[in-house]
Amino acid sequence: MFYYGARDSWRLCDALAVKHYGDNPAKVREFVKEFGVLREMGFSPNKVAEVLAMYDNDREKAVWHFLNGST
Repeated sequence: MFYYGARDSWRLCDALAVKHYGDNPAKVREFVKEFGVLREMGFSPNKVAEVLAMYDNDREKAVWHFLNGST
């Protein structure tokens, strides 16, 4: 696993990835990858996890969500 941020962020990431995509290893890996990218952009781990789940790991939609102030 890549560590782009604090270990606590990764624990949250892993837990949420399994919660949302537990029976789909490919989706879990995708979630973890996109989580790292969005965390590197400076977004908070809780919001990143929430928005990725909302948009089924679609990074472009997640970034649009953050940049347009959607809540």
